[in-house]
Amino acid sequence: MFYIPHFHYHIDEWAQVKDATLSALHTKHKNVIDSDLGEEDTLRSTYREQTDGTEFQPFISIISPYLERVSFEIQKSGFYNKTLSDIKDIWYQVQNHCEYHPLHNHGFEGWSAVFYAEYDQLVHESTKFYCPLNTASGHLYVFQPNVKEGDLIVFPSQINHESIVNRSNKPRSIISFNLR
Repeated sequence: MFYIPHFHYHIDEWAQVKDATLSALHTKHKNVIDSDLGEEDTLRSTYREQTDGTEFQPFISIISPYLERVSFEIQKSGFYNKTLSDIKDIWYQVQNHCEYHPLHNHGFEGWSAVFYAEYDQLVHESTKFYCPLNTASGHLYVFQPNVKEGDLIVFPSQINHESIVNRSNKPRSIISFNLR
């Protein structure tokens, strides 16, 4: 009866720009990425950092064709009748051992995305999404996509989601953004 669209792509070009992009992100946001977490913090995120976005340009250039495809698919489905034209916000997150991003959503922005920049399928878990409707017995529907490094997931921004605790000693990094 109900369907919540999402789009899942693998970005092969990530391998070509990964090192330069992650180096630029670490250099620009060293104070966040290398800082000690505060008492209430559960992850390292550049979400509130001031930026002109230049450190994200190599990444944006390789995902742009995929975002055009998402925009076309969304319009074709009739789910959303506007063109996705702009990245409204973009940020970088790193989760080290025992760090996570608690349950949240991005409001009624339209669409949001998570890109798995550093991700090891053997030790990391993907984002967990929660359906806004429960089962007939009151249980939650959850969805955890099978992802690998270089995957992009685009989803409606009002969907609740969380990043599970990183139980590995390997950092798990994402680039996330909202679309107009």
